[in-house]
Formats: sequence, C-alpha cells, structure tokens
Amino acid sequence: MKLVLNIKIEAICLLILCCFSCGKGHQENNGIESKSFGYYALCNRACLYLETYLQEFNENITWKAEESVSARDFGLMLFVTSSPDLLKEETYDTSYLDPALRLDSDPFMEEQIQRWFAMNPDERLRQFVWNRIDFEPSQLVKVFEYRSETCGSISIKSSSPLFGEEENGDITEKFMFSHVEYRVPELFLFTEDKEFVGIAQDGMTIAEYLSYKPMVLPWFMLAFSELPPELPVETDLTVEMTLSNGKTLSDTVHVILTE
Repeated sequence: MKLVLNIKIEAICLLILCCFSCGKGHQENNGIESKSFGYYALCNRACLYLETYLQEFNENITWKAEESVSARDFGLMLFVTSSPDLLKEETYDTSYLDPALRLDSDPFMEEQIQRWFAMNPDERLRQFVWNRIDFEPSQLVKVFEYRSETCGSISIKSSSPLFGEEENGDITEKFMFSHVEYRVPELFLFTEDKEFVGIAQDGMTIAEYLSYKPMVLPWFMLAFSELPPELPVETDLTVEMTLSNGKTLSDTVHVILTE
C-alpha cells in the first residue's frame, strides 16, 4: 500500500495557486522592468517515471494519507518526471538548475509558451520575466514544467470489478480531466509536431487528449465521469502510459472507494 500524503508535494501544488502574486517593480538583470518579483523558468524533463497519487476534490483539494475516499470526491493525480525522488525534494523548483534532472530546452515549444503568457488577458501572467542567464536561486520564483516526448496511449485498469468490467478490466473511458484550473498554466497541450493548441480543459476525456497525438503532460488530475455501481469497493488502480518511442511507464495506487 502506498501512503500518499506528502506535504512537500502539496506545497508544490499550492505554490501554483500563489505564484501569480506581484511584488514591487524593479529592474531585472536582463534590462526588463517588471512588476513580477524574481525570475520564471521553463523546464523540460525526461519522461522516465510515472507516479500516481490519491487526492480528494474537496474545497482545498487535499492529498490522502489513508486510502479510503468517496468515489464522488475521488481524484487521481499523475506525475511524469525524470527522477522518482524529484517530487520529494524540498528544492523542487531549484532542481531546474541541475542539468542532470532536466533535458535541454526546446526553443520552439518555449517560444509558444512565452507567447501565450505575453498575450494572456490576465495581466498577472503577462508580467512574467523569463531569464536563462545567470541568476541566484533565491531569485527563482517558479518553474513551469513541460515535456517534449509524445504520449502514445494511456490505460487505467482496476484489479477488482468496476463499472461492470471484470477483474483487471480497462476503465480508462470512465475518467476525465478535472480541476484543471488548479494546475494552469502548466497543462500546455502540444501536438506531436510541437504545435501549441491550448490548455487542457475540465471534462476532457483521455481519448480526446490522445486525439491530439500530444506531448506528455508533466502532470494532470483525473476524476470519474460517473460513479461506479459496485460501491463500496477496494481495488488497485494501475495506470500505464506508452510513449511514441516505445517506452512504457506504469504505477499502481491502492484505494477504497466509498459511497
């Protein structure tokens, strides 16, 4: 069984909600005057590990220390990253500075992401200052993650009968993207040709996501599109992701689904 309450990971998520606050205007090293406080970086990492976590979609979107959760509030979060220990690091954002934990940047993808920020109707997002030149770690406010490998397929199987399927049945179609606003602006949708098509939306199915022949998302949240009739049920959910290069990533999470 996998304990999933991780304060450090929760802090990463909460940082996304507060990283848009503005500080006092000042002159940056690159000569751009900004109301933002510090620098923002884009980080491309290898898709080497898939990690799954339980969460509860209450008002605060809490991480679950125990495995029992109402199916109505059940959430499944997927992380795709370069190190199994990366999410446990206190210095998650500053790990961007370690070349062993990231890939070379993709200029074409990053240009489109920065253009999205620059043209965003939200003034707070337009104020971001990007800088890859030398800067102090203390000046790094937020790292925005992206991936440059194509996702070929995603499947979710349940070890116990669920949604009318037998043991180890495929229930992928019963999941949808949820609470996307909690991860925006990091759910950048790119096609296999690295063309930016927008931000993932609540209610989008996995099949709809895959129809873009998309780049792997660094992380995303899933919820049930309908409630399973077998409640209550205890099961292992196994998520498997294949990449276009033939690589397969998988992880399993144990959950007790209640009414």
